[in-house]
Amino acid sequence: MPDIKNGEFTYWAERIKHIASETDVYCKLSGLTTLAAPDWQADTLRPYFEHLLSCFGHERLIWGSDWPVMLCAGDYERWCLICDELLEELDESMKRAIYMDNALGFYKLDRKIKN
Repeated sequence: MPDIKNGEFTYWAERIKHIASETDVYCKLSGLTTLAAPDWQADTLRPYFEHLLSCFGHERLIWGSDWPVMLCAGDYERWCLICDELLEELDESMKRAIYMDNALGFYKLDRKIKN
């Protein structure tokens, strides 16, 4: 877990890179807000977000709400908006993978989506 509140990055980033390159594990994209100072913004979380994306790719990231724990560090709507902002550069299929498809595959769920 990175100490975002105190700006710690390198120690965590090196270990994340090692885990991602040496295993086939997935990474749940959640919990970052509870590790940051109360005034966190998108730019506070961006380096951690981008590092996870570069290490695991959109194929092995699974978005998580971290609800209700995240309520200690902000609100759910804010977390969702920040995630959308941080992932805005990705195409729709990559976003869908992170927000839904990877979880469906990892947890072996068969869910039909109605449009």
